[in-house]
Amino acid sequence: MSVRAWLHDQLGRGVSRDDNEAVAWYRKAADQGDVSAQANLGIMYFEGRGVPQDYEQAASWARKASDNGNAAAQENLAVAFDHGWGVAKDLKQGFYWHQKSAQQGFAQGQNSVGVAYLTGTGTPRITRPSRVSQTGPASVAF
Repeated sequence: MSVRAWLHDQLGRGVSRDDNEAVAWYRKAADQGDVSAQANLGIMYFEGRGVPQDYEQAASWARKASDNGNAAAQENLAVAFDHGWGVAKDLKQGFYWHQKSAQQGFAQGQNSVGVAYLTGTGTPRITRPSRVSQTGPASVAF
């Protein structure tokens, strides 16, 4: 990702924090295939920072980053499908992208998958799992 874009967007260290400048640098990097820049450009469009808020552009950039394996972008794209922001509302597609994000260990994606199973959003509802387990220090089995 363009370090200059990140500095303008996140830190403002050595440069003034400037969303317009950040978008310009994100776009340059995103157009060259930088996946993090694609994801961040999608966020800028979702939030209307440095560009007019545009859910279609946001979803388009999130899709590019998602197709290139960015877990945060996959979660953002899932939320877009869940709400119909810039794409046709499609809960099954939303669940698909939540799962992709979760499979990479992205915590928000994992949470979204759990909530989807509990509520039956985009997937059949699981009312009584036979066994749920995690690995690691917080290992729990029901």
